[in-house]
Amino acid sequence: MLIQLKKNLELSKSTTKRMVTNDLDELEHIKDDMKELMEKPIGFHTMGLPLVVSFILTLLSFAMPQALIWEAVFSFMGWPDYALLGGIILTGLPYCLIMFPSLSLIARGNYTALKVYISLMYFTSAVALLYLGHSLWALMFGENTSTLTFLSSCLGVIFMLIAFKCINSLMFYKSNAFYLHNRIWRKQLEIQRKSTSNLKK
Repeated sequence: MLIQLKKNLELSKSTTKRMVTNDLDELEHIKDDMKELMEKPIGFHTMGLPLVVSFILTLLSFAMPQALIWEAVFSFMGWPDYALLGGIILTGLPYCLIMFPSLSLIARGNYTALKVYISLMYFTSAVALLYLGHSLWALMFGENTSTLTFLSSCLGVIFMLIAFKCINSLMFYKSNAFYLHNRIWRKQLEIQRKSTSNLKK
């Protein structure tokens, strides 16, 4: 089902292993392989649209159930409602501190960051499904819930489906090849810079 996603992970993993070399010719060969996968040097894949869209939708999907989750926690613990925002920040801040750097590192061709980001997407999907399940249960058994809560829980799941569709797309596969191509190019420049510096000495 998630064929392109698996191919992306395999591409990142294998290319990262191949990049261990400092041989400029070998790096150029790997870079040419990435160019072939990209097909075109410039296009929507170079804009990073699949990654950006999936990021926004994942973030929204994670944010939607936070108020309900922390209301339940505060009610259970007997804490005052005015401090509810503190609980939301307590969850949201670590999430964003992992999500934002991961996004940046994926754009730099980092394999580990891609794995972390996909893990966060799976985690967010689980949260969205639990939120939907809770909303359905409350709606079916007449518990105190609003239509807005049910709609937002449905939206959360829809957002995650679209987010996975973006990451599981051919366009993101080409984007990933573009990110890896640029990572190799940066490594080549670094090797050349060091080589020039050593010659001057």
